[in-house]
Amino acid sequence: MAILGRAEIKERTANGDLKIEPFNEERIEPASYDCQLGDVLAASVGRVKWSDGNEFILESNSWASIASEEQFELPNDVCASYGIRSGLARRGVIAFGGPQIDPGYAGRIRVS
Repeated sequence: MAILGRAEIKERTANGDLKIEPFNEERIEPASYDCQLGDVLAASVGRVKWSDGNEFILESNSWASIASEEQFELPNDVCASYGIRSGLARRGVIAFGGPQIDPGYAGRIRVS
C-alpha cells in the first residue's frame, strides 16, 4: 500500500470510492485530510466544553474521548492512520488510538 496524495484523495472522493462526509476540499493536505473535532463521547472530571469562539477547552490533567465530525468509508485497498496537529502536541495534548484504521472501515474516527 502507498500513501494517498492530494490528487488521489480528490479523485477517489469524487468518484465515490473513498467517502468522507461532510467533505471539504480545503481540508486536503499534500498527503492527508484534516478532520474536524465532533462530539465529546466521554470525559474525565475536568471541565470539557466547546467555547463560544468554537474552541475546545480541556483543563490540565483531564482527558476526553472525541469523535471526528466526518464519517468515513474506506475502500478495501486503503487503510488510514491519524494523529494530532503538531501545534497541539507542542501545547501538551497527547492523543491515543490504534496504530491503523483497517481497510473497509466505516464510521467516525475516535481519539482519546
